[in-house]
Amino acid sequence: MRDGKFEFTDGPMFSRVMSNESICRRVLEAILGIEIERIVYSHIEHSIEPGLSARGIRADVYVKTDEAVYDIEMQTSGGFAMGKRLRYYQGAMDVGTLKKGQAYDELPQSIIIFICDYDPYLQNAPVYKLNM
Repeated sequence: MRDGKFEFTDGPMFSRVMSNESICRRVLEAILGIEIERIVYSHIEHSIEPGLSARGIRADVYVKTDEAVYDIEMQTSGGFAMGKRLRYYQGAMDVGTLKKGQAYDELPQSIIIFICDYDPYLQNAPVYKLNM
């Protein structure tokens, strides 16, 4: 918050803006360079608990489309192992997407997006893509 005004990077503003399905879809399309026909499910601060004693995740914005599931995170500070966090988040997201008896080839694509207000890899790139 600056000068008493929320910015897009502030949690409450990010949540409010991204809870608008049309804006959320357009943000995903702009970041990924794809067209998303429709959002099936969208939830702000969606918790996924893979097990009683396992560390869960809380997705800032969790979105399901016909093609994939997405976790969109606003990141305003560094100091965490981004690659390992991505890997953990992806595994946690996968746990809840298949029902008993479903084949693994029915596992939807999962995409995790960190929108950062800093350059996490200090390479002056506007977008970094990591495949886990």
